[in-house]
Amino acid sequence: RREEKLRERKVQRDDGQPDRRLNAEAFRGGIQELVMIRYPHMADQPEEAMRVMAMDYLVMIPEVNGKTWTEAKRVAMVAEGLRQCAAIRIQCWTRTIQAVDAYRIAL
Repeated sequence: RREEKLRERKVQRDDGQPDRRLNAEAFRGGIQELVMIRYPHMADQPEEAMRVMAMDYLVMIPEVNGKTWTEAKRVAMVAEGLRQCAAIRIQCWTRTIQAVDAYRIAL
């Protein structure tokens, strides 16, 4: 019974017109068709054509571009911070070993 109601909701909207929503697979298929129309010379490389279209039409929009670069910088800073913390920890451990060795020799 519940499944039938869900199916009915998917088929019709409130005004009785058929629902025209796409699932993710259908959306991706539609985008791939647009990509092949826009970039016919890349027909043998559909994934590369999708990447080029995403860069041209999504990433280069100023709002998206700004957010993309901000997130990329944040990720790079976090990665660099982890490397620096690891280096400091190794240096600290090395100094500790040297100090303990010097103390043992002094005894």
